[in-house]
Amino acid sequence: MNIETLLDIREQNKKKKPNFIRQQSELSKLKKTWRRPKGLQSKSRLNKKGHRKTPSHGYSSPRLVKYLNKDGLREILVHNLKDLEKVDLKTSIPKVAKVGSRNRLQILEKASSSNIKLANVKDVKKTIEDIKKILEERKQKKKKISEKKEAEKKKSESKKPKKEEKKTKEQEKKEKDKLLTKKQ
Repeated sequence: MNIETLLDIREQNKKKKPNFIRQQSELSKLKKTWRRPKGLQSKSRLNKKGHRKTPSHGYSSPRLVKYLNKDGLREILVHNLKDLEKVDLKTSIPKVAKVGSRNRLQILEKASSSNIKLANVKDVKKTIEDIKKILEERKQKKKKISEKKEAEKKKSESKKPKKEEKKTKEQEKKEKDKLLTKKQ
């Protein structure tokens, strides 16, 4: 069968597929995530009519279309530029992983220069501009912080000699007191 028809079949199956939720998940202490019912007299385990449905192979999508996106391409995570170069663009589409902003910027620039579409980025140019703006703001913040630290150092250096002068005056007074007490 053709991949496009299989994708249509998958969409129809997904529309019919119920939400499989855990038995008694209406109780507050149980989450809705699916767990297989294991009770001896559990009606959903026995697949009784009128009770919750359990997952089975009948609900799955066709094997040839599994793990493909709506366009029929397999999404491949890209962590760096080497991964981006390895991607076969005929059968798969790159998806930018959770990486730092500098690394993401490199990947996006490479993709825009070689006209590669990314699965999880709609407007590549806009995201590049946003990331550059964020990086520039970080640099400015770092500069301000370093300037403040330098100013504080200069102030502390200028204050230190005054403290030393005060200490010397105090020491002189102590010496005079000692001399006066010795004379008597």
